[in-house]
Amino acid sequence: MSSKQRKKVHRGRIKGYNYQCNKLAFGDFGLKVQEPFILTEKQKEACRRLIRRGTSRSGEVWSRCSTDTPYTKKPVGTRMGGGASAVEYYGTKVKPGTIIFEMYGVDEKTAREIFSKVAYKLPIKKFKFVKNNFE
Repeated sequence: MSSKQRKKVHRGRIKGYNYQCNKLAFGDFGLKVQEPFILTEKQKEACRRLIRRGTSRSGEVWSRCSTDTPYTKKPVGTRMGGGASAVEYYGTKVKPGTIIFEMYGVDEKTAREIFSKVAYKLPIKKFKFVKNNFE
């Protein structure tokens, strides 16, 4: 992060479908999201560690979304007003249809098992396993 003050953003709503990151770009297998949600930095790191542990560090992993948006939260018991408070966490808005993780160098069965464990770590329930069809 730079030392420059970052603009604090409104949470807002996540509307629409993602048409840019909905195809595999790097790996053979991917995890596509079917619901909108906010992916936090901690969730992303927990998923990355789970994937690396599951592949026994043999394959390659790509994360297709960067968690660079600051989200603020006021402490409990604080009165309204006074501007936005300190940054609580960093995250990114993920639209439906986005592939958030891609994997290369493992077989399909292992990839399915790992991505089912990764899906359990995230706060939504609808996922889709995606694979390249050029074999």
